[in-house]
Formats: sequence, C-alpha cells, structure tokens
Amino acid sequence: MKDLLWNSKKSIILTKLCILALMVISVIMMFCGRYLISRFLIMTGGAKINISKELSLYIITFISYILGIIAQVTLFCMFKFVTNLEKDLVFIPQNIKWLRFISYGCLSAGLLLIIVTVVYHKLYLIFSLAALFMMLIVRVIKNAFEQAVKMKEELDLTI
Repeated sequence: MKDLLWNSKKSIILTKLCILALMVISVIMMFCGRYLISRFLIMTGGAKINISKELSLYIITFISYILGIIAQVTLFCMFKFVTNLEKDLVFIPQNIKWLRFISYGCLSAGLLLIIVTVVYHKLYLIFSLAALFMMLIVRVIKNAFEQAVKMKEELDLTI
C-alpha cells in the first residue's frame, strides 16, 4: 500500500516529464512560428507605435524566436537541476549554477516581454511581470542554496 502513495521519486519523475513536455511544446511553437506570429498580429492589431507592418512582423518574429531559445535553455537548466536532485546531489555548486542560469532566463524573457508590451499590447505586461517575479523567486532560492553549500563545506571540514 505504501508504494502506491505519492513520494519524492514520483514527484521528480513527474517534474522531468513536465519539463520535457514544455520543451517539445516550445519546439513545436518555434516550427509553427510564422502562423502563430500572423495570428498574434491579427489578435493585437499590429504594432501600437508608428512602424510599418513589415517591420512589425520582423520585430515580433525576432523576439519570438529569441524567447523560444531562452525557453529551451532555461528548461534544459531546470532538467539538469532536477536530475541532480534525483541523484541526491542537492547542495552542490553545480546546482547554484543551474539556478543562476534559470534566473537569467526569466530575467531575459521578462525584459523581452517588456518590449512586446510597449510595441504591441499592454496585456503582455502581465507576462513580463510574471517572468521577472519568477526571476526573483529563483534568485532567493539560489541564494539559500549558496548559503547551504557554504555551511555544508564548513561542516565537511569539521568532521
């Protein structure tokens, strides 16, 4: 009966599956980019600033593909971080590196979405603020991990 209950191993497997699913969705979105971007431009009515439709298309296409790459890199870092947790490698310097990269991904996505907010539609400010807020949360967790690694190293030296 106890094996049927939820445990940390099952949770890690579910997390890894979700990360992989998001990676696949991101790749699909990048392959369908032209269609999604045209739908985006129809939905928002194009750029809110005075630029040509062609330039508007180039700007949002560039930003969209950069966001796709950022998503892939950030999800890869999440996958590596969770893989370390699965191996019981929790308070190690490598995890601090992965958390730092994840926070950089959130920061860069948030900043790019501010551009989308200014050029296209104010609704995207919500996504920008969410990404920037996630960056702060990840930074706080990274700082806690840094302190834990230092404490672990000191503890290892005293033993």
